[in-house]
Amino acid sequence: MASFRIFLLGLFLSTQTLAGSVLFLKGQVLKNGEKLQRGDSVKYGDQIVTKDDSMVIIKKGGATIKMKANSEVILEKYTSKKTKNISVVRYFLKRGELFFKSKSKSKSKGSKKREFKVVTKVATMGVRGTEFFTSYSGDK
Repeated sequence: MASFRIFLLGLFLSTQTLAGSVLFLKGQVLKNGEKLQRGDSVKYGDQIVTKDDSMVIIKKGGATIKMKANSEVILEKYTSKKTKNISVVRYFLKRGELFFKSKSKSKSKGSKKREFKVVTKVATMGVRGTEFFTSYSGDK
């Protein structure tokens, strides 16, 4: 019985940390310094880097994120006392370009609202729409 509880706890924690999976990949894309491939999972806390002439598309819940060449982002799960009933995903954009497309807000009773935040060294953006593009040149 105890091993079954540990299994369920592990399953719960693994689904809570899963941020998405790679749908499409072109060129050289790294996750935490390791080569990323189509179908790989991406978790909260992972650093994704696209090199020259590269691109990656990641599916995360109800959103699709496209990273263009020479981009660097860290996926973070963000929680706040003010947003207990809102699922917030924060993208720390160190450099590059991101395009987001999300499903329209769910209207089913009891479902959590989703919110996206893009953070750079100089700005934080909260997004309410279903599609948006952002770019940041980093230290340049």
